[in-house]
Amino acid sequence: MILDSLTVKQLVEICQKHKIKNYSGLKKKRLIQHVSRFLNNKPNTKKKEKVVIYTWSTCPFCINTKRLLEEKNIKYTEKEVVKNKKYLEEMKKKTGKTSVPQIFIDDKHIGGFTELQLYLKNK
Repeated sequence: MILDSLTVKQLVEICQKHKIKNYSGLKKKRLIQHVSRFLNNKPNTKKKEKVVIYTWSTCPFCINTKRLLEEKNIKYTEKEVVKNKKYLEEMKKKTGKTSVPQIFIDDKHIGGFTELQLYLKNK
């Protein structure tokens, strides 16, 4: 483990940098365990992706897309193309397609529902 190669001073600096508490006075072996436990339990700080979906309210694939994103706790912006024709034109300009759903993640066109499933599976 990489922490074993660090000095006590370096381990203390990690504690200070990450605001790990209750490290004062620990011997190296306990300090390594303390830092390791913190780093392994640290919440995922990965950047959240910006997801935009072009939909139609009664489209089964659109409904499944929204359900899948919600199950995965992925927030998204929905642009309903029937209620707002400017979204339909925007989608056509970006994709050349008129079928829905059309899904964008971080401004990259993923495709439809099936492509979203593959994207999430390989993520």
